[in-house]
Amino acid sequence: MGFFADRKDAGDARSKREGNYISGEGRYVARIEKCRLDQNRKKQTLAFVELTILHRLDPESSHRVGEEVTWCIREDSDYFLPEIMAFIKNTTGEDIDGMDRKGRTDLMAAIFESDNPLGGTFCEFAASKRETKTGATITVTSFKRPVPASEVAGLLDAATIKRFFPKGELEAAVAAEAE
Repeated sequence: MGFFADRKDAGDARSKREGNYISGEGRYVARIEKCRLDQNRKKQTLAFVELTILHRLDPESSHRVGEEVTWCIREDSDYFLPEIMAFIKNTTGEDIDGMDRKGRTDLMAAIFESDNPLGGTFCEFAASKRETKTGATITVTSFKRPVPASEVAGLLDAATIKRFFPKGELEAAVAAEAE
């Protein structure tokens, strides 16, 4: 036989979205493509935020414009909920600190378990390398703020706008903001 024929799990394999985990340092403006929950092979729940890099705010930033990257965080980490809440607060601009427990829970479920309400939202994020107590180097991602479509339009040149918004989606988003 062959390598794949001998693997019991080969028939259950799914294709992976083109992209990488956020690993490079820098500051970026990105479009949120999708927020979702999934499980790894150990049945641990993970939260994923899939993004497309639209602009590098720091020219030395590692990820390229157009690169699809993913932020991932495991549910069993002690910072899971604070990081999820910071992500929501800093990408939506919502005052979630004043919400009651049910309101925050409902908001998290709406964003990560429903039909992708943040898809198409623009945000700024930064990534930096840190060394852990054990000496491992990790990438820390910090979502900074929602970015208005009008600001995105001002950052991108005509070719980039045509590449990522071929049907005039950015122009429509700028017009919707103005209303």
